[in-house]
Amino acid sequence: MSKIVIITVNNLYLTPYINNYTKHIATDFDIIYWNRDEITESSSAKNVFGFIGYINPKQSKLKKIVMYLKFRKYVKKILKSNKYEKIIFLNTMSAVLIGKNVGAKYIVDIRDYTFEHNIFFYNIEKKVIKGSELSVISSEGYRKFLPKHEYILVHNSQQLEDLPKKINDKGKLTEIRPIIISFVGLIRFFEISKKIIIELKNDPRFKLNFIGKGSEMLRQFCISENVTNVQLISKFESNETMRYFEECDIVYNLYGNDNPSVIYALSNKLYYAAFLNKPILVNPNTFMYDISFKYHMGISVNLDSRTIADDIYEQFINLDFSTLKKGCDDFMNHVKIDNTNFDLKVSQFIGDENEIE
Repeated sequence: MSKIVIITVNNLYLTPYINNYTKHIATDFDIIYWNRDEITESSSAKNVFGFIGYINPKQSKLKKIVMYLKFRKYVKKILKSNKYEKIIFLNTMSAVLIGKNVGAKYIVDIRDYTFEHNIFFYNIEKKVIKGSELSVISSEGYRKFLPKHEYILVHNSQQLEDLPKKINDKGKLTEIRPIIISFVGLIRFFEISKKIIIELKNDPRFKLNFIGKGSEMLRQFCISENVTNVQLISKFESNETMRYFEECDIVYNLYGNDNPSVIYALSNKLYYAAFLNKPILVNPNTFMYDISFKYHMGISVNLDSRTIADDIYEQFINLDFSTLKKGCDDFMNHVKIDNTNFDLKVSQFIGDENEIE
């Protein structure tokens, strides 16, 4: 029986950072996860335990709580039967649901703002974090809402680790053409996207790309508003991600600043921008804003401004690209140091389990 188990309340395809841990495990391990989408997923784990249970966003809060309690019961039963020695919780909710009395050493990986505003949840979370061998965060901004603790930082940059550093050969525009702004990834926050589309509508200075699942939701809007400078690409292969970022002049990362889930997080788009030495659109009063401007990468977009197009244009043409490149290099060096420290700590946690035959 495996001695290590990884637990998540999400489908596996939504937790690509699982590789941060599995790459350190040389022996068998198990996975327990919530198969919310009721799909078949592949894994290198010896045993995969999938809890089946779809949650409709429109369901009542009580029905959702019941589903979470069923998942908790499912996990507890497996933990009791298998007596694992080490557990890796891939998100806050899985750790809080199961609790600290699991009879094993464990890691808590914190990826989002969850329900820290709820004192009951916060107090359980505080105990769980205190009892962990490692508590990992993907953004320093999370320290603002989490209990005080010695956290380990890991960045959402793993997809770039083995690639040679790219040079931005675009820089300042040397030809008369639109500035290409691209959103690449899962598209949400449609009202913000629509606002930016209208603000940049048919402006010859810009071409706006929305590339990824969800872009089709904007198609009818663009048609009805007679927008001609927006390109929508719904689905693409993951190996095309870098190409789409390479082809743009500015990385789009606008999610607003009125939601804790986006105020404190660092988007993976930040790492693509830094890797490629490109500026990135960010909203003020967010941690993304703080970091991008600290490293001279940011272009600020105030969604209440009446001159968003001019604001973006003026900031872009006035960028000092040598300063931007140095900032990007400094940031990526900082990322490398943090990730190396994380790898060392995880390797120490896994320890002699890798020697088990």
